[in-house]
Amino acid sequence: MAEGPSRFILFLLAALIPSSGFVASSIADPASIPRPWSFVVAVILCMITFLSTSVLAALAYSFMYLRDMDEAQRFMKAVANHAGIGAIFGTLIGLRLAEPLLIESRRHQPVQNVEFVDFISLISNTATVVTLALIGLCWVPTVGLMKAVMRANVGTDDTSKFYRFWLSVELRKLLALSVLLAANLVALKAAFSVWVMLDP
Repeated sequence: MAEGPSRFILFLLAALIPSSGFVASSIADPASIPRPWSFVVAVILCMITFLSTSVLAALAYSFMYLRDMDEAQRFMKAVANHAGIGAIFGTLIGLRLAEPLLIESRRHQPVQNVEFVDFISLISNTATVVTLALIGLCWVPTVGLMKAVMRANVGTDDTSKFYRFWLSVELRKLLALSVLLAANLVALKAAFSVWVMLDP
């Protein structure tokens, strides 16, 4: 399991910092993108929503019940590294987007008063989206985490604490599987909501 994004992903994020200013209005309002590009953007945003929601649910479950498993610890470390890098690059991209977007807002009639809180909001929103996108890259390792839970046996060093509560081994495996499946259903619903909102 990779502990951080690949160099190719890092290169793309670095390239977005100077280039994002040229498409600032489209990034700020994806619904304004003309077809067929609006369809592509909607698919990407729905994928980010689904994958990140699913990963975060698996992360929460890992913190609660799987923190003593080696596979879960590697998973949590990978998500934390992806999130940290996403926050860094997202903030830098947000800083690049802020100026052209604020200039664009002053051209509208009536002229909008832009305050410092709007500037900070724009940066934080951009950082959040990029962070969620990188968190979504950790979706595949959740499959490996699920396999590790299914293979777990009582008495091993990795799982002795994992099964210390009143639930039996098989019930805990069933609970883990049910939680992750439910999380994916919730993630699908969230992605569908984004699709309806964007209306590509």
